[in-house]
Amino acid sequence: FRKYMTRTAEEEPEQRDSFAMSLAMFEFFMDVQDFKSEPDAKVLPEMAKKIFVNFVEEKGTMALSCFSAADREALATKLSNLLSSPVAEARKTFDAAQEAAVGAIEKQCFSGFLASEHFAYILELKAKENIKPTLSDFKVVRVLGEGGFGQVIEVVKRDCGVRYAMKVMQKEAMKHNLGSAWRKKIAMEQQLLSLLNHAFMVNLYYAFQNPEFLILVMDLVPSGDLSEFVLTKKRLTPEQVRWAIMEVVEVMGYIHGCRIMYRDLKPENLLVDEVGHVRLIDMGLAARYGDKNPTRTSRVGTDCYMAPEVRWCRRKREPYGVSCDWYTVGVLLYEFSNGALPFTQRDQEKPTYREGQWTSPQNKSLCESLLEQDWTKRIGSKNGAAEIKDHPFFKKADWEMFPVGNGFRAIDQDKSEKDQAKGTLPEIDWDIVSQCKIPSPMKGVKGVPKKKKDKEVQAQRTAGHIAEAEKAAADADAQVVAEYDVTTWDYVSSKAITEEYMQSMFQCVSSI
Repeated sequence: FRKYMTRTAEEEPEQRDSFAMSLAMFEFFMDVQDFKSEPDAKVLPEMAKKIFVNFVEEKGTMALSCFSAADREALATKLSNLLSSPVAEARKTFDAAQEAAVGAIEKQCFSGFLASEHFAYILELKAKENIKPTLSDFKVVRVLGEGGFGQVIEVVKRDCGVRYAMKVMQKEAMKHNLGSAWRKKIAMEQQLLSLLNHAFMVNLYYAFQNPEFLILVMDLVPSGDLSEFVLTKKRLTPEQVRWAIMEVVEVMGYIHGCRIMYRDLKPENLLVDEVGHVRLIDMGLAARYGDKNPTRTSRVGTDCYMAPEVRWCRRKREPYGVSCDWYTVGVLLYEFSNGALPFTQRDQEKPTYREGQWTSPQNKSLCESLLEQDWTKRIGSKNGAAEIKDHPFFKKADWEMFPVGNGFRAIDQDKSEKDQAKGTLPEIDWDIVSQCKIPSPMKGVKGVPKKKKDKEVQAQRTAGHIAEAEKAAADADAQVVAEYDVTTWDYVSSKAITEEYMQSMFQCVSSI
């Protein structure tokens, strides 16, 4: 759209002034987007003033014609009150002005854009969403992991150079392990993944199959999961603990908002990407729910992370809801803080609670509120994620590292124990958490595994098996092929082609 406006302003002199104004409105819109997502609240007034001076003031360098004198006066009043306004309200300062700018751009040149070659190119990109990929569209790199049903392989999409993780599953193995309902069970995971897209998830982009294999193509996060921070002596800092829990709460709130309960939250299902953000994987035990049927009765999950209402649902014949996920967030917070599980004798209805050592009263308060055995009293059971986000743990607070032996638990080898034994954490600005603009304190906690030749050979071998299956399918009887077909499996994300285009454009500009 920007290219269209720029080229028209250059090539059609009679429209130069009007398109130059539309371009200025476009730049105003983008500057306001940056203002809304700025992580440092202290610089918001300065940014707002700059936007006002450039685009709103009548004598501004790019004063916009879409604003009346009353609009300018109203914005000036808002700016004068910006310092005393809550951050969430301050970010909305230009919302009405943005709407006015978009309306003016649409009136001026959007119909022309829809008739241009630029929009035709977008339609060509969108048309690719109807083309199901095959293995030949990807170059395999190496095996990242292996499971009971198959492998996860790092791949590169040949037409754009974007790297993905390809999950390859053997249909025969799934049928053997999951029984006659294997199609329904495995299709459910794919359907749930296709419904969800979030910055803190490993998102699905493509799904395709042949007679022997089911394939999912997802975000690549090669660095590994958080299990080592609960299974070994290695620990997260208090800042990292709060960061991880913050992002887990955010993504759980998103999933619940999509009417899905996750039911298998654990460190092994939480990866950390290259910039330090938590990425949730594995929707294998997740379940959809609705207003008419908001509960479930299946005893599923990993034993030591299972909420009591899930553990005893069959014996008590009582269904459970999404509060079971908030209990598991409490188990994670306890483990990350203490390096142990919160309860012993979990096979009893009243397990024994281990008194932990806490870096702050707020840490202890939130954890124990999440671990409440009675789900009706558990934090999050009434107002969901909003209730948890409002807890003092996520406000500005001091922390103090608890002593271990004669000193404090080591965090940073370059600092003395005394220097790293205390600190202050800022208040969480939930409005921009999922925009990933705040620098993560977890960047680098998980290193990218070294490339091994045998993993590359494994990937090539698996690719060969898939290719052989596709070749055999061309000669196989249609009834034989249909026997293992999962009819709802094939999928192309509506965001896949666009994101590949944007990423390849960014790479080209970076190279230049």
